[in-house]
Amino acid sequence: MKLRYSHDDVERWRERVFRARRNGHSALRFIELAGYCFVHDSHADDLPSLEHAVLRNGGSSTNEVRKQLSFTENVYCGRVLRRRPTMLSLEFLPYFFVLSGRTGNREDHAREYARGTLSDLEHDILGRLAKGRSMDSQTLSRRVMKNTNKLNAEFQRALAGLQDRMYIARIMRHPSGGSEWTLIQKVFRREIRRAGRISIEQARFAILQRYFENRLIATVAEIVRLFGWKRQEVYETLGHLIDRGIVASGVLFENQKGIHYCLIR
Repeated sequence: MKLRYSHDDVERWRERVFRARRNGHSALRFIELAGYCFVHDSHADDLPSLEHAVLRNGGSSTNEVRKQLSFTENVYCGRVLRRRPTMLSLEFLPYFFVLSGRTGNREDHAREYARGTLSDLEHDILGRLAKGRSMDSQTLSRRVMKNTNKLNAEFQRALAGLQDRMYIARIMRHPSGGSEWTLIQKVFRREIRRAGRISIEQARFAILQRYFENRLIATVAEIVRLFGWKRQEVYETLGHLIDRGIVASGVLFENQKGIHYCLIR
């Protein structure tokens, strides 16, 4: 097993993996192979990005990325990681849903509202979506913001917060790319039922294993920054991966201090 890596080694691995994920495949298949990815490219290189895949396959602009969002009933698009637009495959949606602390029951938002973890506006949005069909942002805003027709900052913050906690999903309804909002359980019933059979530990294990398969090498600090887990949770999950012979610790990474963990190839 290799215990010393250069930046070139890591870049070659990631480029090979990302190329295998995207070459000859549709954007949907890229997401399925990656498991989860950012929509837009990032210089931090934390994860594969759909934008990177589209551009490398001949796309000319980020408009190409937006066109790929027409299949969002086959993937989940939300601000799941670092509050950035993130795509989850149907395989990985249940794992992230488990970590959201949600159950998918109708009582979810009423219970969280009673606890004070949902604002009045967030509660109103969920109530409105629970009663009827999906709505575009403008229509939804008119229904819950009685005193204005504008998509103001308060409304946008409420939508963003509900996305972060996986209450709502954006679905595409129009060939032009127009989107509508609905409750996540109305679109992904099967995946949410599956989440009910997954433990928190199993969810973290699957997510972190795929992270190393995509990225090869990482530190605890990088994992904490991306997923927002507590350090103890990261150490426990790494321990399970090490015990299973999937990841090794104490790897040396060129000119980088600290303990690095690496996928065992």
